[in-house]
Amino acid sequence: MPSCFLCKRSWSAKKTDVSFHRLPADEPRKNQWIQFFQDCGADTTKIKPSTSICSEHFISDCFKNYVRSKLLKEDAVPSIMVKRLKYAKITVPEVKVSVSNTSTSTCQEGIELEGFGKLPD
Repeated sequence: MPSCFLCKRSWSAKKTDVSFHRLPADEPRKNQWIQFFQDCGADTTKIKPSTSICSEHFISDCFKNYVRSKLLKEDAVPSIMVKRLKYAKITVPEVKVSVSNTSTSTCQEGIELEGFGKLPD
């Protein structure tokens, strides 16, 4: 069962619109993905050939529709950091932060939700 390297979301029949995507084979784009992982604070030493991330980290323009599934365009690079607390999604909703230029931007820290305080890193 696939799970997201960044936000740990796993496949669920309840949320079928989420897809999972492995790192690209071409080195320049793969390096952009890895840079995004680093900007989001992920431990990139744990990346394996089977590592994948969910569609929640991509803007809608990164996808092309194909029959009943979503396919990533060849030049797609993740740009949305998703902060979520596992097992608390209903009580504490996830927070999405768009990162415009992943090569120079870092993920925002100290995001606060009204009534919940600061999210843990």
